[in-house]
Amino acid sequence: MSELIDIEAKKLKSLYEPRSVAIIGASQNPDKVGYKILFNLKRSGYQGTIVPVNPTADSILDFKSYKSLDEFDGTIDLSVIVVPRKSVMDAVKASIAKGAKAVSVITAGFKEQDHEGAELEKQLAALCKDSGVYLLGPNCLGHLNTQFNMDVSFGNKWPKKDNIAFISQSGALCSAVLDRAAERGFGLSKMISIGNKAGLTERELLESLADDDSTNVIVCYLESIDNGQEFVKIAGKVSEKKPIIVFKSGVTKSGSKAASSHTGSLAGADIAYETAFNKCGVIRVQTYEQMFEYATAFNSQSLPKGRNVAVITNAGGPGIMATDAIELSGLKMAELSPSATEELKAFLPKAASVKNPVDVLGDADPLRYAKALEVLQKDPNVDSIIILLTPQAVTKPMETAQVLCRALDGSKPVLACFMGGTDVTPSRDYMMEKGLADYRSPEKAVNALKAMVSYAEWKKKPSVESKEIKGDRAAVSAIIGKYRAAGQVQINESDTKKILRAYGVNTPAGALVSSAEEAAKESAKIGYPIAMKIVSPDIIHKSDVGGVMLHLKTAEAVSQAYSAMLEKIKTNVPNARITGVYIEKMSNPGSKEVIIGLTRDPQFGPMVMFGMGGIFVELLKDVKFALAPVSNTEALEMIKQIKTYPLLSGYRGQKPVAVEAIADTIARISQLAIDFPEIKEMDINPFMAFPGAEESAAVDGRMTLTAQ
Repeated sequence: MSELIDIEAKKLKSLYEPRSVAIIGASQNPDKVGYKILFNLKRSGYQGTIVPVNPTADSILDFKSYKSLDEFDGTIDLSVIVVPRKSVMDAVKASIAKGAKAVSVITAGFKEQDHEGAELEKQLAALCKDSGVYLLGPNCLGHLNTQFNMDVSFGNKWPKKDNIAFISQSGALCSAVLDRAAERGFGLSKMISIGNKAGLTERELLESLADDDSTNVIVCYLESIDNGQEFVKIAGKVSEKKPIIVFKSGVTKSGSKAASSHTGSLAGADIAYETAFNKCGVIRVQTYEQMFEYATAFNSQSLPKGRNVAVITNAGGPGIMATDAIELSGLKMAELSPSATEELKAFLPKAASVKNPVDVLGDADPLRYAKALEVLQKDPNVDSIIILLTPQAVTKPMETAQVLCRALDGSKPVLACFMGGTDVTPSRDYMMEKGLADYRSPEKAVNALKAMVSYAEWKKKPSVESKEIKGDRAAVSAIIGKYRAAGQVQINESDTKKILRAYGVNTPAGALVSSAEEAAKESAKIGYPIAMKIVSPDIIHKSDVGGVMLHLKTAEAVSQAYSAMLEKIKTNVPNARITGVYIEKMSNPGSKEVIIGLTRDPQFGPMVMFGMGGIFVELLKDVKFALAPVSNTEALEMIKQIKTYPLLSGYRGQKPVAVEAIADTIARISQLAIDFPEIKEMDINPFMAFPGAEESAAVDGRMTLTAQ
C-alpha cells in the first residue's frame, strides 16, 4: 500500500485524527463489541461527529443511530466495521461511498479461519487499495489516540497521555498492555492493533509515527514481517529519529532443515531477524515484560554518551548484583573522578564506600541519596547512573523517591531499582509518574540501560557508502545459464571459483581434469604441492567419502592419487555422477582458515556470513551475519565481532592476518549476491587468510542456485 501514501497522507490523519467516525455494527447490548467500541469512543472525550449504524436501533448511548450509513447526511473520515463476515464487504463499500479515507475492520474470520475468508480478505484489500482507502485489520482490536481523545478499540482501559506508541499484531496483547499500563503508571500516545495486516502493515505505521511529535518511542509486537527488505529501509530511517522496540515472536528453526550449506544451516529464521534488526537499529526484546521496561527508560531519560555506569546503593549485596550485571552486559563500571570521590567523602559516613558502587549504607536518609546523585550527575567519568534501594528499618522509600526525582537534572540517564514489595510499591509508582523509570531487580535496570547504550552507539555510527564493485556479470551469467539449462542447482567447485574470480576474489591456481594423465600434466604447470578434490553434483561433503587428497608433491603422486580417489568414490558413493577432479596448488603454511558465505532469507534477502572456518564452523558456530550490501568497513566490524577474532589479530605473538583482504572478499560476495538473486547459498570454506593480502585466497567453495 506504500505507493498510495504521499507526504501528507503518510501521517495517516484520517486514521489517527478523523473528524467523523462511523461505527457500522454499533450495538445496544453492553456485551457486544459494537457497544464497547462506541462506549470507549464516548469515554475518551472524542469531539468529532459520531455515526452509529444499527438497523434496529434509534439511539445508542445517547447518540442518534442510523439504520444504514446511507441515512447519514454527510461524509465520514473513518469507518469502524463490526458486522458478521458476510456483511463486511457491503459495509466497506458503503463507507467508501460516504467518503471514508480509512476503514478499521474489527470483524474476525478471514484468512486466519479458512480459504473463503482468505479470498474475501484479498478482495477487501484490493477494493481499499483501488479506492485509496487505508485498511486496518481485519481481525483486529482497533486503535486509539490519547492525544486526540479518540478510542475506537474494544479494550477495557483508557490509558493516560504519554509518548509511547504501541503497534501489535495481537489484539489480545493490546488489552494486556492497556491493563499493564494502568498498573505500572505509564501511558501511551497511540495504540494500533494491525490484525491480519491486509492493508496497513507495520511499515506504513512506523513511517506515520516517524514525525509524530506526540511519540518518542515506538513499541511493536510482531509475529511476521511481510516485506523484510522494505521494512529494513523504513525502520532504519525511523530509528534515526526515535527508538523502535520490537518483540518478534513465532521464530523457529524449521527453515534451516532444508539448507545444504554451512551458511544456510547456521542462519535460520531467528538469525535473519536479528541481523535485520541490527542493520536498521531496531531494539529487540525477548520477553513481554521487556517491551515496556525498555520503553519507559527511553521515554523518560536521555541517551547515554558512553558505557560507563555508576551505582548508588544502600546495601552491599544488590550493589554486587548490579556490578556483575553491568560487567556481563558489556557495560563498564565507571571510575569516579578524584573530585567526585572527594565530594562524596565530605558528607558520607566513614564506613561508606566512595568508590563505585557508591554504598551510602543501610541507614541512608533521603538527603544522602540525593547528594550522592548530584555528585555523580556532575562527574564527567559517569555516563549513566543506577540507584538501588532496599527497604531497611530506617529507610524512607517514598521520601527518598521524592528527593531523587527533584534532584534529576536530565544530563544523563538515571534508572532506579527499589527492591522489595509492599514497602516500596508506593515509591515505585511515584517515580514512574514523575519520569524516573524503576525496575524490580538490578538486572532488569541494567538490561534496559544496555539497550539504551546500544541504540546510542548505533545512532553515532557514521553512514558508510559501499565502494562500487563491478564484477564480470556476463561471465557469471553464462556459467549460471549452463546449470539452468542442465536443470542443476549445485555449482561445482571449478565453476564456483570461476564465478569468484569474475568478482575479484583471489583463488589458487587450479584446473578441472578428467584423467590421471591430464592431472599429472596440469599439476606440473600449476606447481606443487597439489590438493585434489572430487567434483560431483551428488557429493557435498567431499572429505567424508574420500574425495579430498592433499600434499601431492610430484606428477606421479598426482596420477596415483587420481586413480585411488575414483576407486574410493565408486565404493563409497557408487551412484554419484562424476564431473571430474579439481586440482590446485596448496597454500603455504602460516594461514588461518575462515569461512565466508551467503544465504538468501525469504524476507530480508541476501545475508553474508563470516566466522572461523574448517571444522570449527560446525564445532564453535562462532559466526556473524550481515544483510547485503556490506561495505568493507561493515565487513571489518563483522570480523572483529566474532569471539575468536584474537586468533586473527596476532594472539600470543602470532602474526596477524590481513583482515582487510577478508573484508574485501566479504564485500565482493555481498555484491555478487545482490547482482544474482538466483544464487541461493554459497560457502567459501576455507578462505585461507595470510599476513599478506596477496596470498589470502578462497581455497574451497560451493554454490547452490534457487530452484527454477
